[in-house]
Amino acid sequence: MTPEDKKKFVTQLTRAMRRASRDLDFEQAAKLRDTITQMSLSTNA
Repeated sequence: MTPEDKKKFVTQLTRAMRRASRDLDFEQAAKLRDTITQMSLSTNA
C-alpha cells in the first residue's frame, strides 16, 4: 500500500468513525479509532 493509499484509507476510516459516533455506536467508533491509530503509527514507522 502506497503512502497515498494509506492516507485515503485513513480518511475513509475517519469518516466511518465519525458516522458511527454520530449514530451513537461508540464501540464501533472506538474500534475504528484504534485502527486509524495503528495505520498512522505504521505510516510513521
